[in-house]
Amino acid sequence: MNRSYFETCFPCGWLGSRLSEPPETTRLGAPFGRPQPPGFVFETASRHLRLLSLLCVLLAPVSRLPAQAVLGPKGPVNPEQKQPTGRQPGDPIVYRLTVTPAAEPDPPLKYSLYPRWDELKPGNSVPMWYRALSQTDSNNPQIKRLNENHNRWFTDILEDMPVDEIRPFLAQQEGATLSQARQAAFREKTDWDLRLRDLRGPETIEFLLGEFQDARRLAWILLLRTRLSLLDGDFEAALADMTVCFRLAHDVAEPETFINDLIGMAIMSMTEEGIRNLIDTPGSPNLYWALAELPRPLIDLRPATQMEMTLPERFFPRLKDPAAEERTVPQWRQLLHDALREIGRFQDSPMLPGSDASDLAVDVALLGLTLRGYPTARRDLIDHGYDQADVDAMPVGKVIAIHQRLIDETLWQNYAAAALLPYQEAQQRFRALDREMGVREYTSSAWQSRETLPIAGALLPSLRQVQVAQGRRDVMRAALMVVEAVRMHLAVGDGTLPRSLDDITVVPVPKNPWTEGSFTYELHGDVAVLDFVLPYYHRQFEIRVDDGAAK
Repeated sequence: MNRSYFETCFPCGWLGSRLSEPPETTRLGAPFGRPQPPGFVFETASRHLRLLSLLCVLLAPVSRLPAQAVLGPKGPVNPEQKQPTGRQPGDPIVYRLTVTPAAEPDPPLKYSLYPRWDELKPGNSVPMWYRALSQTDSNNPQIKRLNENHNRWFTDILEDMPVDEIRPFLAQQEGATLSQARQAAFREKTDWDLRLRDLRGPETIEFLLGEFQDARRLAWILLLRTRLSLLDGDFEAALADMTVCFRLAHDVAEPETFINDLIGMAIMSMTEEGIRNLIDTPGSPNLYWALAELPRPLIDLRPATQMEMTLPERFFPRLKDPAAEERTVPQWRQLLHDALREIGRFQDSPMLPGSDASDLAVDVALLGLTLRGYPTARRDLIDHGYDQADVDAMPVGKVIAIHQRLIDETLWQNYAAAALLPYQEAQQRFRALDREMGVREYTSSAWQSRETLPIAGALLPSLRQVQVAQGRRDVMRAALMVVEAVRMHLAVGDGTLPRSLDDITVVPVPKNPWTEGSFTYELHGDVAVLDFVLPYYHRQFEIRVDDGAAK
């Protein structure tokens, strides 16, 4: 590169003034090594880390309240429930159900799992959710008791629950917690009024969402009462609490973040366990139509996807339209300096300056990134249609800023477009994009990426993983409907399991939403096996007919 480039980008006077600072003011951060930023906690970590943590929450064992992350080579691989000893990787999670025949309800919509239009009352659900959530703080002695006894209270066999301990606990939750949740579930609207779209700069990803994590504890309390109701044979009470849980899942996901969506899906997963418990209880009503009546989708990913697409320009508002901006060379340099410092606050990489790095450390890192990235940025702008003479006349900082904006739009819009497709087509396109963007060096590490500033690499969410999470919930609901169709078949037939799903004619048998084909169903003697496989998610229902019912 020629002398004019260096003088334009990093004048000797600027670099010399930094190097002449006293040693105690020039402690270097990355790439020369740095300590972990102080106060690096869940709520203020990068969106990537928060999203990954919540994917682990979604996949965490349902038999345990605190989520524990286990990461494999391809991401989070935790099962949804505690696995038996000796289970090998790749083996399915098996749900064993002993069912009784259950005819179609008369009328069909006799039972419900979600508030209906004519049941709603005027008002906003949020104040009542807040009142209920205020009682679920982890410091609350009653919640500590729930945590300490979780494995004993949520036993695999309902009859083994220590009801003498559980009933007094639930009685204490009735007023300020459960009654408020019930009222919240039947309000007409949900408005958390977080105004996330108004956030700018670092607060865009540092906005705390602790109350939504507390919602999982509220769901556990509701589902604990559901289990007790099933033990008592009170199916209407169990359905009422599961209705509140499904509305809670929906309302928690209303703010436009993937974090909220994933918490809502985690609550859905917990509630599905309650439905499996109900199906496994002798004499339980058939929920085929109640499951069909649930909103589709219960959690809409589009608002969060659109919000995430605007993340770069909201995090770095001064980079929203750099082509229209006119700044001096020092102003462009300062803009990039500030942007790199902000990236270093939440992107935990040994190749970038940390949150506590000195100005010199940031300047040195920026110098290296710019020397590497400017030629690529210049060439890409020209290839994109910019006049070469115009590009060469631009300050180096402006070239890099415009180039970064083009990369952000390319990455975000391609991945967001893929998320609009049906599951299988979307996953194929995600894989193709991963390959293409890797080859184009859009998603490489900071010092190898096509980006000069690793903004997209730091902020781009895993749309692919979020869509898989949503797919799991859709497939589980459809699978539960298949089980209920089997129970209807038992009620109208001779009490024996169907040889194939084609034998079921009383109601349509749902397709697998992931494959858009039929579920895999096999009959082995007196056991029917319903099998479904998604990425990192293999589940089976083993269905037996209750011996007493068969007789």
